[in-house]
This record gives sequence, C-alpha cells and structure tokens, in this order.
Amino acid sequence: MLKKEFRDTMKNLLESSLLLLGFPFILLMDVLFLHLRLDPAELINGLSLFTMLVFAVYSGLTLFYREEKERALEYLLSLPISRAKILFYKILPRLAVLLVFLFIYALLFGIDGSIPFKIRYEILPTVILSFLLALFAGLASRNLAVGFIGVFLLMNLLTLSADFFFNATAHLKGYMVAMSSVVTVIIPGLLLLVPLAISFFLSYMRLGDKPPRKRLMPYLYIALPVILAQALLLVFQNKLLDYIKSL
Repeated sequence: MLKKEFRDTMKNLLESSLLLLGFPFILLMDVLFLHLRLDPAELINGLSLFTMLVFAVYSGLTLFYREEKERALEYLLSLPISRAKILFYKILPRLAVLLVFLFIYALLFGIDGSIPFKIRYEILPTVILSFLLALFAGLASRNLAVGFIGVFLLMNLLTLSADFFFNATAHLKGYMVAMSSVVTVIIPGLLLLVPLAISFFLSYMRLGDKPPRKRLMPYLYIALPVILAQALLLVFQNKLLDYIKSL
C-alpha cells in the first residue's frame, strides 16, 4: 500500500509541475508583447514556489480522492489494516515528498550568504500550513475546485488573523511584548487547524458510512463555527484594536 501511495504522490507532483511549463511561455510573452523585462531567475523562483503550494494543497485534498473516484473506498477500508495505519500510509509519502520539494527549493533559491539552505522564514510555515489545511479540510468536499477555493479562503483568513494578532500583541503594554511574525502566524494557524483536525478525524471515522453526507456533520458543528467566529472577529478588528491600544 505504501508503494501505491508513493506512486500516487509522484503523480500528483508531476501534475502540479506542469505549471512550470509556463516559464518559457511567460518569458516569450514578455519579450513579444509585455516588455516588463522579467528576471528569469525571479520568475522561475516564483513559479517554483507557486508549484510547491499547489502540490501541497493538491496532495492534502486528494487523500482519498482516487479511492472515491474509482469506488474503491469500501475495499480500502475492508483491508486487514487499522484506520490509523491507513492514514499513516497515506500521509507519510505526501509529507515526505513535500519536504524534499522544500529542501530542493531551499537549495536552489534559499541560499543566503554563508548560511547554507537558509529558506525565507515565511515560506516553510506557509507551505506546511497549506498542506495541513488542505489535508484536514479534504473530507469536507468531494470537488477539487471547491476544495482549492476553500483552502485559498482559509489561507486568507489565516493571513488576516495573523496580521490582527501581530498588531494586537504589538500594542499590549507592560505585560506582553510584541511577538515575531512567525509566532503570530503559528498561533492563529493552530486556532484554525485544531477544530479542522478534530472534524477531520471524526469524519474519517465515519468514512464509508451511508449516506456520505454524514461525514460532513463534524465540520458543520465544530470547524464551521470556529471559522465564522474568526471571520466575525476580523469584521470588528478595528474596534478591538482601539480597545487594546487604550489598555
């Protein structure tokens, strides 16, 4: 089973890497029409990072996609393997390939002076959080397009929450100092990931049950209220920041 998952993961990587074929096309369009004088090194850097993010999200969303598409989910769950091992065999290849991708990216684009393989600090948490958000939200929808849009919205919610958290901690006087930007991403990320992870595992335990919509219940009762609460917090963030400044 592990070999099959590695093959599926490499297929996901190959499909995601097709985005890199846009490199010569974009350069050609720039020379012929756009005249933006794009730097080829910066362009391949950006395309590689975008490809890595797409692969991270794609890998997370398609955890059980092929089994459902091929109607092999019941067969998978009937194997004499515990659900915990099935989940481990599915996540391990995806995470391993993603980390190798990150290492290669750092090798090619992240070297900074005398410090080898120094990747920009915001890239690693962004890629890993994208993968985890896609993974934990993957059972909420069978449609990949809806899944990509959902993860995109969650990442934007996380970015806005991180900005709010950074500004809030920066204005607390006396008993708390301003936290680093990495910490202000990790904490809101956990606040978003934990309810999604709980919903995912509860939904995973219902995987294969009929009707299939039963597995959506944990997302509706656990993850969705937390997401709406964070969104509501951002709506009133200016008033909250004004109150925090007055403390």
